Amino acid sequence: MKNVLIIFVALCAIPAFGQNFKPGYVLQQGDTLRGLVSFRETIAPPERCLFQKEGQPETTFYPDNLEGFGFDGRHFRTLKNKGAAHFAEVIVDGKAKFYREGLSYFVQKDTALIPLSTVTQKITVSGHEYTKEDKTYAIRLKSIFSDCSSLPSAYEQTELWTLSPSSIEKKYSKVVAKYNACFGDSSSHYTATKGKPRLSFGVLAGMISSPNSANGKNQVVHSLDSSFPVSFAAGFFVDQVNPRISDHWHVRLEAMYFRTKFTSIVAASYDPAKEIELRYTTFKFPVSVAYHFNTGRAFSPYVRGGLNFLIFTQRSFVETTDYVMGAYQSKVLDLKIKTNTFLAGVGVEYKVGQKHTLFAELRYDTGFNILSSSTNDKLKVRNIGLNAGFCF
Repeated sequence: MKNVLIIFVALCAIPAFGQNFKPGYVLQQGDTLRGLVSFRETIAPPERCLFQKEGQPETTFYPDNLEGFGFDGRHFRTLKNKGAAHFAEVIVDGKAKFYREGLSYFVQKDTALIPLSTVTQKITVSGHEYTKEDKTYAIRLKSIFSDCSSLPSAYEQTELWTLSPSSIEKKYSKVVAKYNACFGDSSSHYTATKGKPRLSFGVLAGMISSPNSANGKNQVVHSLDSSFPVSFAAGFFVDQVNPRISDHWHVRLEAMYFRTKFTSIVAASYDPAKEIELRYTTFKFPVSVAYHFNTGRAFSPYVRGGLNFLIFTQRSFVETTDYVMGAYQSKVLDLKIKTNTFLAGVGVEYKVGQKHTLFAELRYDTGFNILSSSTNDKLKVRNIGLNAGFCF
């Protein structure tokens, strides 16, 4: 368990920020100055650029006093949006340009700068609530691209707020490049640096059914074969996605708590009836990987697989014999638990606004074994659960 947690923390670790100087250039008042360039890169757009010519001290530039900079095949330009200047990375350069600024994107043609941003609102129709998107950006794109009749306008049908940043980048960089191609203008396409690994947190709860099957001749073990308890489980999780690898793959660590009780009656013709009770309290620590399908809509499905680690904090295996005249006798059974489980699941998530998601998931655990110490008979307990949760 310790090793798994160490691996998970390593996967989720966000790389340290660097301040390394590299050969590059800055643009100032129409002049290109060459030297060493560095900036502190995070998910947010860079706020300043450090420049150093050989044998001279460092100079700090801000968007207000610099037209742009570049290094290692990456190029940044200063954009002014709503009166404020910001550095934005060039994705496509040509007659029309496409920029990335943090997790935001812009299309520029001549003096028109169009942010690919969206505003959503909730509307109610016939008692049902829907999310409506203000597609002003699509109307403006159609206007500036109207001189290219061969350019498809499928982007108008896309619900922008449901797309991940990398999906927006992929889709609209193609749109801008196709527009440039209308006029025989070749586009320079630069690969933008994807965002840093992101962590999100959430809560989940669900119902878990525990069907089981017995193997062997132990009467006690077989008596529990017909018991199918349903338990309530709840917990929280940490979810990590690394856009530098893929926006589709998510790594998750969960912590869940649930209690289960199996009971059965063993009755023979000449022997007193026996009640068998198996009760345990468990902390589950699933470590899983999920693949999310990008549908471009609020709803999107996913599949999950991983390992399930169980810690039993309480366990009780008791056999109570019902003698005549109301006398009872109990004894502890010689049963033990052996855990070794895998999990698989399918689910669907629904975007709530820009950042949050609701999800529902059907999950299957391969199960753990309850063994008889004396006969090695076993009862294999599987878990089938329906979970629902909210990701902040």
